[in-house]
Amino acid sequence: MDIYIAALIGATGSIIGGLFTLIGVYLTLNHQNKNERYKKLPKNIIDSWKIHKQFAYIAGLSLALEKKPELDDVKEVDEFYKKNEEWVTELSATISPEMYNLVNSFFTHVSDYDSYKTKNKNNEWFEKTEDYSNQIHIIIDSLETEYKEKSK
Repeated sequence: MDIYIAALIGATGSIIGGLFTLIGVYLTLNHQNKNERYKKLPKNIIDSWKIHKQFAYIAGLSLALEKKPELDDVKEVDEFYKKNEEWVTELSATISPEMYNLVNSFFTHVSDYDSYKTKNKNNEWFEKTEDYSNQIHIIIDSLETEYKEKSK
């Protein structure tokens, strides 16, 4: 009978010890992931501003068209898409899923410019472009806020 009690105590101790080890590993990995994210924040913020610059170019096209109506806007948008879609999308994937989804949606929208223009809905297209620009500002603000809070 004493052997069974000793075995039960030993098994219980092993289970409790294993649970403490598991909790310790979990806490260590969680802390390590937070530190890795913190180390990446400056690069993510800089890369987010690079992406914002591309969004701003398209938003600025609206002003350019007002000043130069003869500008071939369809060609400008098409060239912008071909030149920037791949590298900006790849860059966004290194920042966060949220940024990637936003950039992917933005470039899908950019690729639809000709259909908006055909329907004479340029203003609607540019308004939606401005919405994307506002959304990227929200993401950048959250990254900068997170960095400032963790820097304290």
